[in-house]
Amino acid sequence: ANWPPQRWTTRDRFKVRQFLENEKEQKWADGVKMVNLFNENADIASMRFRYTLEFIHVFNMGYQNYSQGEWQVAQRLLQRTRDMLGVEDGPSVALLKFMERTNYEAPDTWQGIRDLGHASLS
Repeated sequence: ANWPPQRWTTRDRFKVRQFLENEKEQKWADGVKMVNLFNENADIASMRFRYTLEFIHVFNMGYQNYSQGEWQVAQRLLQRTRDMLGVEDGPSVALLKFMERTNYEAPDTWQGIRDLGHASLS
């Protein structure tokens, strides 16, 4: 069915802003544990559904090797995760492309992170 476009009144916008602000305040409240939100929230669970425990484990090992400057090991692990889910994994590809610039050898000045100020996804 084609529904007519929603007409937002000033009151509607105000109510929505109040609702969203209340949702945000609940998440920042003392005693809220993000790990529980990630494990119990249906929306987050559906977004994370495709990520298998094997993928999470292998990607984590790849990322840890990347951050520690062990880029050849990271390359092997991230090449696995790149296509492990049946679609290309963007973060794996981005890390591989970055490391490829120096032939998978971390610079001597490597601090475990990189400045994304001029990063490109291509």
